[in-house]
Amino acid sequence: MGTLRNFSCAVIVVVLSLVFTGTANAIKVLMHGREAGATFRDDSFILTHLQDRYGAANVTYMAGIDAAPDGSSANGFDVVFISSTMASSNTRDKYEDTTKGVVFGENALANDDSVGNFMLSDSSGNQDNINGKTKITIVNPSNPLAAGLSGEVTVFNTDVGDWWQFGRGALPPGVVRVAATQLDLGGPINISADYNGSFEVDAGDYVYWRKGGTLTNEVATSGTNTPEDYTAWRRRFGNISLPGSQDPQHAILAADVGGALWGNGEAGRPATAAGRRVFTFLSDFGFFDLTADGVKLFDAAIDWAAATGPGSGSALGAVPEPGCCFLAFIALFAGMATRRRSAKGM
Repeated sequence: MGTLRNFSCAVIVVVLSLVFTGTANAIKVLMHGREAGATFRDDSFILTHLQDRYGAANVTYMAGIDAAPDGSSANGFDVVFISSTMASSNTRDKYEDTTKGVVFGENALANDDSVGNFMLSDSSGNQDNINGKTKITIVNPSNPLAAGLSGEVTVFNTDVGDWWQFGRGALPPGVVRVAATQLDLGGPINISADYNGSFEVDAGDYVYWRKGGTLTNEVATSGTNTPEDYTAWRRRFGNISLPGSQDPQHAILAADVGGALWGNGEAGRPATAAGRRVFTFLSDFGFFDLTADGVKLFDAAIDWAAATGPGSGSALGAVPEPGCCFLAFIALFAGMATRRRSAKGM
C-alpha cells in the first residue's frame, strides 16, 4: 500500500506542476494574415502550429487589414506575428510603437523607407524561384534566437524554389544579425542617405545636401531637402553597399527593448524599439516544408519576442512559477502525511 501511495503522490506532483506551469506561462499570440480566415498560402500551417504549441485558446487570428490603426489590437497579447502573405500596407503604421513583441516575415516592413516600418535595416527584398537554396547561416550562435544552432543550417526539407524574405544593407546599432541568407543577389543596392548614388554614405552626400535640390535615397523628408535629411545622413555616415555576396543579406534580425533603430523618433519612424522586434526569412510559402531546425528558429522568435524586458530570455515555459512549486510541495507533503498516519494505524 505504501508503494501505491508514493506513486500516487508523485503523479499528483507532476500533474499539478504541468497544469500550473502551463497556465502561468502561457504565451498569447495574435497572428495577422491576408484573408478573413487563415486560408491563404501557408497561413493555415502557421496558425495550426501556433495553436498546437501554445494552445488554441491562446492564439487568435485576424486579417491584417482589420487590425486597429492605433495598434490596440495587440492589447491582451504577448506577441504579434505578421505573416508575409498580406500587403505590407495592411499593418504598416499600426505596430511600430507597440510595447508588445512583434515577429514578422514581410520584408517591406523591415527597412526605413516608409513611415510605419520597423526601421531595422537600410533595405530589404524578396526573391522567388531560387533553386537549390535551402540553408541559412547562423552568424550569432550565442543569441537565443539561434535556438542553439550554429553555422550552416538547413531550414527547408526540399528545394521549394519559392520566395525568400530578407533584410539588406547596414544595420542600426540596436539591431543584431542572427542569421544570414545564402542567396546570390548580385549587384550593389541603394542605401539610405546615399544622396549622390555612389553606394556609399560619405562626404559627397553632404555636399549634395548643402547644394539643395532633389536627393536620391532620401528617407527623412521624401521630395524635400530639409535639415532632417542632414540628420539622416549623419546617422548613416560610413554605410556602404557592396556587390554580390559581400553585401549583407539578413535572414534573421532582432532588436531588444530600447535598441537603437534607423528612425528619427518622428511619428511612424521609431528611433528605439518600444518592444522586442524580430524579422525572419519566412515567406508566403515554405512553412509546411520547414525542417525541425527551421521550426526551432520560428519558435525561438515567437518565444523571445513574447518575453518582456531586455534580456528576458526565450523559454517562457521552462521555469515553473513559484505558485506551481508551492502547490506541488503541498501535494507531496499531504501524501507523506497520509503515509505516516497509515503507518501508525498499522
